[in-house]
Amino acid sequence: LLANSNDNATATVYKIVEVNGVEEVSTETIKGTKADVEAKINALKKANDAVYVSANYDFN
Repeated sequence: LLANSNDNATATVYKIVEVNGVEEVSTETIKGTKADVEAKINALKKANDAVYVSANYDFN
C-alpha cells in the first residue's frame, strides 16, 4: 500500500558524519506528514555534512 503525501510518517534517518576525521553514525527521528518528512530528508541529503543518508518509514 502506498502512503498518501498527507499521511503521517515517522522516518528514522541514519547519516554518517565526520567528527575530527572520525566517521560517526548519527540517527535522527523525523515526524510529520509524508511530504514534510520527504522534504526534510531531501534537505539532509543535499547538506554538505551528510555524507550518507538512509531512511526507514513507518506510516500510520
